[in-house]
Amino acid sequence: MFIKLLCVAMAVALMAGNVYAADMKLMEMRDRVYDESTQMKPLLANSQDVVLLGSMWDACLMAMMQLDAYFYMVGIFNEVNEEAAKAQTIDYLIKWLTQMKAANDVNIGNLSTVGMPVQAKTQVHIDRLKNLFFDINKVLDVEIRDLNFLKSRVPKKK
Repeated sequence: MFIKLLCVAMAVALMAGNVYAADMKLMEMRDRVYDESTQMKPLLANSQDVVLLGSMWDACLMAMMQLDAYFYMVGIFNEVNEEAAKAQTIDYLIKWLTQMKAANDVNIGNLSTVGMPVQAKTQVHIDRLKNLFFDINKVLDVEIRDLNFLKSRVPKKK
């Protein structure tokens, strides 16, 4: 029993370190989204692509809010003692990240199918955002994998 408990504790500690590393990577992604949105905002005043830029700016804000919400959820999760941790609790985090990935996929799809000619500066931001949403999804995949591993290590309630 002691060895089993020790193994679970070590797995949780290792995963916590990995989750923390992924959280840092997600924080960097959030900063990149913020930087992109601040570079885009001045173009709204005099661009011919104001509607498209406005939608892209909104997508940046939504991505930042989703990431912020995840950071808050992880903070709450970290406050739960290990004995009270449940696979269902981790499932909520996984579902949130899965929905975030789906939203990013929609953004990538929308940015990939812009059917009208756009100004060169707008195209630069379209390309950057597509790459950024793709990069975020790669980090989310790692986070989801790590959370699934952590969920598999949560002791079953008897």
